[in-house]
Formats: sequence, C-alpha cells, structure tokens
Amino acid sequence: LDFDHCCRSATMASSPKVARPAASATAASEWTTAEQLVLVEAVQRFGAGVVPDFTGIGRAVRQAMSYPGAVKRDHEFYAPRKCENKWREILLADDAKKGGGGRTQRKTTDPTPSERAGELVERLRDARKAELKAGVSRVEGELMEVEKELAGIDSCNEKALERYVEEALRHPEVSLLSTAVPIKTQPAELKKEDPGPPPPPSSSSVPATPPQGGREAGPSPGA
Repeated sequence: LDFDHCCRSATMASSPKVARPAASATAASEWTTAEQLVLVEAVQRFGAGVVPDFTGIGRAVRQAMSYPGAVKRDHEFYAPRKCENKWREILLADDAKKGGGGRTQRKTTDPTPSERAGELVERLRDARKAELKAGVSRVEGELMEVEKELAGIDSCNEKALERYVEEALRHPEVSLLSTAVPIKTQPAELKKEDPGPPPPPSSSSVPATPPQGGREAGPSPGA
C-alpha cells in the first residue's frame, strides 16, 4: 500500500460518523410505526366498551413513548382528541386495504374497539420488527466499513507511516511540534546578606568643638 492510501485510511477512520435519521422518523405531524403500535395496544387495553377511553389511551401512549431514544413530541401530541383521530385514521386505512366491503365483510355484529385493535396489532408488530432488523443491518454494515478502514491502516508499512508523520509535522498548524522551543529560565535571586548594625561614625565626620577658656575639656573633678 502506498502513502496516499495510508493517509486516506487514517482520515476516514478518524472522521466521526454522522448519525443517519431513523427510517420511521417522518414529518413531525406524522406518527411513527412504533407510536401507532403503542396506540393500537392501548386501544386494545382500554377499548372494551363501545367508545374507547381515549383519556387513558393518551396517558398510556405518552408514558410508553418516554423511553430513551424515542422520538421527542410535545405534550399535546398524545392528547385524547389526537389519539382518537389517529385511531380513526388507522381504521379507515385498514378498511381501504380490505376493499370496499370493509365492515360488511366481517361478522354481523361489529367488533369492539378492543377486538378491532387485536386484528391490527400483529401487523404493526411485524412492521416494527422489520424496521428494527433494517436498523441493525445498517449498523452492522457501518461497523464492517470501519473494520476495513482500520485493517488498511494496520497493513501500511513502517516507511509509509513515517512519511505520513513527516507530512503531518509540516502542516502550519502543528509546526510547533517540529521545532524545539527554548525554555527561558529565570536566574536565581542572590541571597541578600544581613548588613548588621551601622558602623560608629568616625572622628573625621564629627565636627570639632572649640575648647572653652583656652583649655581642653577634661574629666570633671571627682569623676
């Protein structure tokens, strides 16, 4: 392998991977597959009567979608009215897939919302499993690419790596690495010696006092 290949491999391995958006992360106003699955499961739980309890359904969906990594929604996204509208939309889409008969193709007595949700939940679970498997396959592919890049770096010979280091050191931003910067040391301060008491004044510095009465001053009598 040549020097250019080593440089390209090192650059690709060191560059951070940009996270790709999840396949289910659509527009902010649309429900992901995971959210629809949680909604249908909540209807299956709270929809035993003629009219589902969408207050409890909204609370259950909001709690279930609060796990780490889930899509971030505002508090009103799972409001009871919005959960009800989405449930009706899911029912209409299911009827359209089954043809114009829709409801008439089922048994004479209309199923409860809970029973209807039971018909939809398995299909949504399969769709969610397919999304997760696709995400795992994508991550595995990215890991294989990184392993190949690292293997390319390991296979470079020693001379090529030395050339790579030399080229890197010539870069203006790392020029300080190639030249030694002298370190200036401050001279140690000299210890100041204690001068001691000042010397007594010399006789030359004291002005002479003229004798009084023509005689020199002597010791007083009786001294």
